[in-house]
Amino acid sequence: MESHLNILAILAKRTIVNVPENLKFQTKNQIASDLIKSVIDKFPARWVGCDASFGSDIDFGEGTKGPLLAHVACLRVFPSRDGLPQDDPIWLMIRKRTDNQTRYAFSNAPETTSFEELCRASCLRWSIERCFQEGKMHLGMDQYEHRSWPAWHRHMLYVMLAKHFLPFPCQT
Repeated sequence: MESHLNILAILAKRTIVNVPENLKFQTKNQIASDLIKSVIDKFPARWVGCDASFGSDIDFGEGTKGPLLAHVACLRVFPSRDGLPQDDPIWLMIRKRTDNQTRYAFSNAPETTSFEELCRASCLRWSIERCFQEGKMHLGMDQYEHRSWPAWHRHMLYVMLAKHFLPFPCQT
């Protein structure tokens, strides 16, 4: 009975904030997968960088405060789901930065992918993080008080358009 009431409350809330009726719940991974599938023929890419929910020193290029250096190891591992190992191995990338922060990431890149290519792909997320940081710092991306689905999407659209057209000092 309680779960039935929770479902009714969720449905009522969706109506109040104008979420389209035909929009179904999806996890972040499902949304990302659908978006990638919808553009893959028009926008082919070798890598897609995502969040993940020590070997040699690697120079990852220039950051805003100088070179990005880290100790890196890449290992083939079997991920587990619900306490059971999965059938196919994936890459586990471990990066220990010079400030001793350690980051972990998984990749489903083919086993034949070179160490250098894995390192290069792992840096793709940095530009995305920088974009969000600039959007929040200069354009109010995180300063919205909308209570509806259309209003939130409109706000994000305006921020992204402004970001596209306005130059920022760190951009070249």
